[in-house]
Amino acid sequence: MTAIDAQIGRAALDLDDLLADDALLDALRDELGPLVPTAYADQAAAAAADTRHLLDRLAPHIEGKVTGCRTTDIPAWVRLPLLATHTRWALGHARTCLHAPDLRRPQPVYAAAWRPDLVVCMACTRLVDLRPGSRADRTCDGCGHVTTGPEHGDGIRPCAVTFGSMLWAWGACERCHVDPASVGAA
Repeated sequence: MTAIDAQIGRAALDLDDLLADDALLDALRDELGPLVPTAYADQAAAAAADTRHLLDRLAPHIEGKVTGCRTTDIPAWVRLPLLATHTRWALGHARTCLHAPDLRRPQPVYAAAWRPDLVVCMACTRLVDLRPGSRADRTCDGCGHVTTGPEHGDGIRPCAVTFGSMLWAWGACERCHVDPASVGAA
């Protein structure tokens, strides 16, 4: 692990703690909100809304439903890599597609547990895709169990959640799958 990886990990844990403290979050919004330029705040809100709409359209294809939840309601094995990837991207240390999505220019972006340091624009989601039926495609992002495949009744359930403008995906075996009623747009 490099020094930057350790710093990003620590920052993700700090962000996780912050997201769990509603009173502190409210105080920060009140204090810092007026300092955010209106144009940026509007664009960030629009990008987050667009990402949420993408999740709404994706849900039927992965046999899921979209629900609202707090970030802290998402299991730690999903939440912490999401926050680490978001932090890495925000600090300019993530790999990106050639379109170079940047948090300073809000737009919907896509990232996944199986490629945790890659953030792409929505035109380049294929860069994150796994080869269907490959070992990686049959591996649970939670426990690492390699399934035999859906044709044998042992497959990976695709899952996704939004975090601001980021759509984060993961695959879970039946043991690790989170009830869709408990996870959704954060």
